Amino acid sequence: DSLINLMKELGVEKDEVIGFIPLKPTLNGYCIDNYYYKLDTPEIFEKLLDDVLEAGYEELSATAHKCDVKAFTKRGFTLLTELSKYSKLIKAK
Repeated sequence: DSLINLMKELGVEKDEVIGFIPLKPTLNGYCIDNYYYKLDTPEIFEKLLDDVLEAGYEELSATAHKCDVKAFTKRGFTLLTELSKYSKLIKAK
């Protein structure tokens, strides 16, 4: 049971990656970009995003898919720019 819970926290299910959030270092903090989650698993994405936020980075920015902007703003990110398919957000500590 604990291994299954750990795999879900890491975004792995039955030897298949179902989600990840990479962090790219920037001059002022880190940027979330090119993240992935299976479309039918938004709860995995939200759990991974919560884990990133719990790490306590000074400043986080994100390039987010339009469909995920609400998950970011719900967690304190501010919308900076809206592009055709993506939005740029920031969260200062």
